[in-house]
Amino acid sequence: MRTQIKKGPLFLIYFLFISFSVLDINPSYAQIPSSNENSDLLQKQITSLFTDHERISLNGNVQFHNWVAIEGWSGDGTAQNPYIIERISITDSSQHIILINNTSIYFQIKDCILQGGSDYSFFGIYFHNVSHGSVVNTTVSNCRTGIFIEKSDFCNIIQTTLTSNGMLTEYLRTLSNIEEKWLWNQIDANGMERCGLYLCNTHNCTIKKNLIFSNGLFGVFYESSSANKFIENAVTQSNNYYACIGVSGHRSNVLGISTKGGISEKNEFRNNTLKLAAFYLYEGARDNLIIYNHLIRSCLILIGGDENTILNNLIQRADMGIKVLTMFFSNLIPVKTQKNLIQNNLIFNCVNGIWLNPFAEKMHIINNTICNNKKEGIVLLPRSWYSPKYNIIKGNDFIRNNAGGIQASDYGDNNTFESNFWSDWTGSDINNDSYLDEPYSFIHNKDPMPTKNPNQKHIHQYSPIVVYPNGGEIINQTISLEWLPALDIYDHEIKYTVFYSHNGGEWRKIVNGLVTTSTTWNTSVLSDGNYSIKIVATCVDGIKTEDTSDKFFFVNNDLETSDKSTYGFLWLILPSSFVLIIFWKRGKILR
Repeated sequence: MRTQIKKGPLFLIYFLFISFSVLDINPSYAQIPSSNENSDLLQKQITSLFTDHERISLNGNVQFHNWVAIEGWSGDGTAQNPYIIERISITDSSQHIILINNTSIYFQIKDCILQGGSDYSFFGIYFHNVSHGSVVNTTVSNCRTGIFIEKSDFCNIIQTTLTSNGMLTEYLRTLSNIEEKWLWNQIDANGMERCGLYLCNTHNCTIKKNLIFSNGLFGVFYESSSANKFIENAVTQSNNYYACIGVSGHRSNVLGISTKGGISEKNEFRNNTLKLAAFYLYEGARDNLIIYNHLIRSCLILIGGDENTILNNLIQRADMGIKVLTMFFSNLIPVKTQKNLIQNNLIFNCVNGIWLNPFAEKMHIINNTICNNKKEGIVLLPRSWYSPKYNIIKGNDFIRNNAGGIQASDYGDNNTFESNFWSDWTGSDINNDSYLDEPYSFIHNKDPMPTKNPNQKHIHQYSPIVVYPNGGEIINQTISLEWLPALDIYDHEIKYTVFYSHNGGEWRKIVNGLVTTSTTWNTSVLSDGNYSIKIVATCVDGIKTEDTSDKFFFVNNDLETSDKSTYGFLWLILPSSFVLIIFWKRGKILR
């Protein structure tokens, strides 16, 4: 059945989440931690804390109850006291590692390590027709899909790491064209499953505070799944893989290789950080809410999604901030993208801000700030026989796009531009109604009533975020202070000043004028006691934002080595397969 391994202190494997401070303004975004080269050593240390176990396959409530009695798992299967499968390590490449079928009892898979094999043929965790199952603080790697949930509801994925699942062949990795990648995956009958997390006909689940990185075709994919909450997760893809998130009504709906299918609707994506790959809303993605997310070198792409709300997101350094692509079904009927609301988003330092291809219809693009993009802030492009039409672009602020040139192009039909602010357009306002008397003209269209002043109260700069030490550490000697960079929407140079405080007293300067996001600090000259650090970011306009460590850390110079080599060491590691400790913290901004 299982082999007992000596268990160490469990705190080493737990995820750590910094409690959120209450702020008036800024949403919190999940942060992607740094990596460390010492992951092999950490993996050996961590795996020694678990019990080796064979794969688990359970079908039905009766078998589940009977198996609990054999295994001695805690709990009674109720909402108040769920069964807990915990602290086990399973490596199996021949079958699904944990397979749960047809259960309605409450259970948790908690503090586990699950690892597949190099052929990526099976799932790490497979829920089929399951209600009330949860995965908590577990690491799943090297599987076809990290977690596959099908025809289930009220399941939760919390504080879990999904990495290196669904890895693609070298041939697919080298393809740079999206269409080629998709067509190749049709040869592989279930190519869409190559991802970290896959929801299929699954509803009312909560996916929260997970780290999903470096998986195959997608980090996360929803197929015909509704009313799920995806909150405060960090998702990153790399190595020319496909996408962070995909939401669709069905599996094969892109590039004209499928007929229409189901619906994924009323899902919520809130306060997530996406990095290095796109967020796709495909045909059948309807009435979803995408709000307060931070996309870094990651654009939002709509291919047939309808009536979705895209609100208050921060998108930076992507090729296009938000774009609509043109795709076709096999009968050459186009996939239309209609009636989406794009409102109050900040899109900056991209190539283009918003890009609408043909079959973008009746979109409402309202009250966004689109600034400092390399080319136009918004472009509407036709195909030879079709063009974007009936779209409304109103109340937006277009600031310093296209290097001071014209900030918009409209090759579509019957699109309305109204009451936008254009930073390159000045003139008279004789009647003092806050609208300029002359229209703002651009290719094939104009804004007849451009505003004299910006429509939005702009956020100039997002604050830096302290990473280490951030509270609770014991440090001594010389350490490295580290923080996440401040974000300036005008791409101004930012310099950092670092301060420390002893026992909540006055702030004393450590260093100023830094342009990097780390510095060394010699604590050997300090008295032992409780300390905090503060990072102040200042741009060339004199705008300042700041962040302080969440709580006191302790300087103890009687120690022979810094605590960063143990607890702090784990804080910064991003192992390739097993475990990491992730920090969640609300950023502060200055309006």
